[in-house]
Amino acid sequence: MRVPHNRLDLDVRYIAKEYQKGRSAKSIGEELGVSKGVILGRLKEQGIERRQRPTYENITKDVLSDLYVTKKLSTRTIADKFGCNNTLISKRLKQFGIPVRKNAGDPAFSKEERKEKWGRALEDHPLWKGGVTSINTALRGVTAEWSLEQMRNNNFECFVLGKQTHNLEVHHVKPFSVIRDEAIAELGLSGNKTVGEYTAEELEELKSIIIREHEDIIGYPLDANIHRRFHSEYGMDTDLNDLLEFKQRYLAGEFDEIEATA
Repeated sequence: MRVPHNRLDLDVRYIAKEYQKGRSAKSIGEELGVSKGVILGRLKEQGIERRQRPTYENITKDVLSDLYVTKKLSTRTIADKFGCNNTLISKRLKQFGIPVRKNAGDPAFSKEERKEKWGRALEDHPLWKGGVTSINTALRGVTAEWSLEQMRNNNFECFVLGKQTHNLEVHHVKPFSVIRDEAIAELGLSGNKTVGEYTAEELEELKSIIIREHEDIIGYPLDANIHRRFHSEYGMDTDLNDLLEFKQRYLAGEFDEIEATA
């Protein structure tokens, strides 16, 4: 193969290693200061095929009707079976016109089914942790998969900086406290402060609602330092316009004293 005299000297072993770890060609290219096309070209030269997104054609209407409606499995359990995320399952349910259950207390479950599915001693519940954990901390824990998905969708880049950092968090445009309180109100519960003040079934229902609500929420990855500065400037009750305004102010140099991690 004839090599151009001005060809960039890139570490193809590093490129291949990072790509095979799951990083995108765009992300690697931005790190090395080249285009996505250059990275894909080097990968092709190494005999590494470009990843194709799975289509999950086997997740049909009949399959979902059996698993979700007849067997009453959760979207998360079905997703685990197919190796995808539960957001995809939820989208397919809507696409096929299959009614989506609101939570574990949905009428689709009989009292006996709820007891069999969620009836367990509180100390065996994954959110228990001694019963003294704050309900806010416990419920935030169920959004870990959602947070990772938002980071992946943004190539692990900070929304404000436009580049990857080593201290990334996901900002909720709709405050998590609002989502939490709406879930508690939906079940007609009081806003108790610790996990131990809820029953095992109530915890499972709250968890289900929190996961469901996050299916249609877009999160914005932010460097932790920038995230803290944003909330110190705008408070906790914010919306997307606040974040966009903050980004404009930051890029204009108004917050140059922030030492953003790279």
